[in-house]
Amino acid sequence: SRRTVRMAFASTSSIRGINSSTSFRNNIKTFRQVTASTTDIISEDNTSSSPRSSSLHTVMVKRNRQSQNFREGAPLIFGNSIAATFSENGDDDSIPLGSLVAVYVSRDDAQKHKGKKYKKGKPSNEPVYAHTNYDSSEAAQHHATINNSQLIGYGVYNPHSMYRVRILCHATQHPVLAKDSKRKQKTRVEDHDSEILKSILERKMSDAMNLRLAMNLPSESTDTYRLVNGEGDGCSGLAVDIIGGSTAIVMSSAAWCEVHKVAIVEVLEGLLNDHPSYDDVDIDIIWRNTPSRLKQDGYELSFESEASDE
Repeated sequence: SRRTVRMAFASTSSIRGINSSTSFRNNIKTFRQVTASTTDIISEDNTSSSPRSSSLHTVMVKRNRQSQNFREGAPLIFGNSIAATFSENGDDDSIPLGSLVAVYVSRDDAQKHKGKKYKKGKPSNEPVYAHTNYDSSEAAQHHATINNSQLIGYGVYNPHSMYRVRILCHATQHPVLAKDSKRKQKTRVEDHDSEILKSILERKMSDAMNLRLAMNLPSESTDTYRLVNGEGDGCSGLAVDIIGGSTAIVMSSAAWCEVHKVAIVEVLEGLLNDHPSYDDVDIDIIWRNTPSRLKQDGYELSFESEASDE
């Protein structure tokens, strides 16, 4: 049977004081009562999928000292490190919020200073670089530029945030996964963005689970622990706590998590179903977010959800 998935928008204070002691089982009952009024149940007849697009989106970053950190593995790309963005078959003024992007850096040092810069002392979250939409007739020229560049990895784009790209898959750290993602884009598999994102999330969450298992989590003495720890597990803006061995609380603090909520829950649900420690346990998945953090990321929630962020 399909596992119940609770989409709860609860404030941080609603679970304050909860810890891994045996008294937690009583606390989780209180937490469920707190979130009950703002909980939606996702059923097979009431789901929304992640955004689907036939566009291919590319972010080209500057080759300079400032961009060296994320080229070597840092997960966040700031707007002033980007030289240009491109969308094949796109029709927007910018890459849409939450879109999967391939991130490249030019191999040509002559490109290192191209692109507008932020004025010192006046940071802005608005794009300060050119965005180009091109169709199939212009694809060859752009593909040649991209193919002559170095692939950094794949991430999710936010035109409104100071963190313009959150990289989820670095080519240096996950070369096979990056190569497979590039193949899916080139062959235009159906709904390639969603498929690539799910494969990346599955790999990252699976790695996180295996790491906890190696640390003997869960165990007979510890049934409450953090399963996915944001940037520490390569999922910037996303955290998952296992509570009392019966509940998984997903915590969203980045816009891309809200955009791809269904995909995240779907991947997590599948991995928990296969988790050796939860063979006979029906784990509830509860979705939480922090409206204030999402607002900083350029994502506005509904009034009801925002009111819960105390």
